[in-house]
Amino acid sequence: MLKVRKATMQDAGEVFALYDEIIDHYWREISEPSWKKGVYPTQEYLADAIREGTLYVGLQEDGMAAGMILNHHADSGYEGTAWSLEAPEEQVWMVHTLGVHPRATHRGTGQQMVREAMRLGREQGIRTIRLDVIEGNQRANRLYEAVGFRPVRRVRMDCGGETGWREFTLYEYIL
Repeated sequence: MLKVRKATMQDAGEVFALYDEIIDHYWREISEPSWKKGVYPTQEYLADAIREGTLYVGLQEDGMAAGMILNHHADSGYEGTAWSLEAPEEQVWMVHTLGVHPRATHRGTGQQMVREAMRLGREQGIRTIRLDVIEGNQRANRLYEAVGFRPVRRVRMDCGGETGWREFTLYEYIL
């Protein structure tokens, strides 16, 4: 059973280790991973999200299994998108950096994290959840579509650094 809660600063070391393990796994398993240690997501980015109360962790009996950021910040590539539901920023959540520890993959952990985001969003008056998936991440596309997200648009966004400009699919789920 996965327990999802907001991360605290006491969790920071474990959160950093979680994302390092996820990145290491991506580099072993994916030919062109978009996450890179020290580039994205950085420890500073994760620590800021913890301080802001927007980083959530999924805990299993064997430790921290997943993490995600839920906030109201949309990347500039979202501009001009014809969303199914127009809502004020405070009623829209964006999912960022959803990652699952390699030992917790293929167990429905990602789906449980997303379903918990949906439940929390409803409780907090969120009307829609949006996110982006980088081109080639078929596992993420399948995950989000399996829980009801609808692809809305493909866009090019700047990932910065060595990654540069990449194609993304924008997704939406109306609560």
